[in-house]
Amino acid sequence: ASTLPPQRLLELFPRALDTGSQYGTVTVRHGGVSVECTALRTDANYTDGRRPDQVNFGSSLREDLARRDFTINAMAVNVRARKLFDPYGGTRDVRGGVLRAVGSAKERLREDGLRTMRAYRFLDGKTGARVPDEELSQALKEAPRLLMPVSRERVWAELRRILSGAQASMVLERMASDQVLESLLGAPVTEGSRGLRAVAALPPEDLPLWRADEDAPP
Repeated sequence: ASTLPPQRLLELFPRALDTGSQYGTVTVRHGGVSVECTALRTDANYTDGRRPDQVNFGSSLREDLARRDFTINAMAVNVRARKLFDPYGGTRDVRGGVLRAVGSAKERLREDGLRTMRAYRFLDGKTGARVPDEELSQALKEAPRLLMPVSRERVWAELRRILSGAQASMVLERMASDQVLESLLGAPVTEGSRGLRAVAALPPEDLPLWRADEDAPP
């Protein structure tokens, strides 16, 4: 993250790549190393349920982190000083196995409908399952409606990541409970159905359900 706006970064590093300057992101190339650098920013409303109507570049790290989706993603590290900046309790939630939105869960999910799929994916933590807090649990019940304007390609990309997780069975059960699977597949998928029970019964050696090498061409 940087307090410098993207155009200033492009001026300072002539070999930098414009990889999304409208959203503050520039890839700086220097000494054989490429680093993605994004300006601190705040976002305006998300009227299309996907992208902010306006991006304002700023200098406040706290405000920048306030626009993130979940507390576990709203932390920053000062590498030189070796200090963690965690204004929204991300460390606490990582240790407690809790998934919590930054601020209002309903507002965060409504800003970008794909965040509902990200929420389900993050229920599968590297060290075990996470549990959404009560506010996020209630907000996720709006997932079928919030996903309607999101492209199928973006949704499928997140679903593949979910199927690649060690806790895929648990996550799919939760998605069935919230009627998200029924919305995505166009057919009833109830919690505890035969298909989900079969997934839950798979031995560990048959997991994950989706592997990266399955995307590779034959």
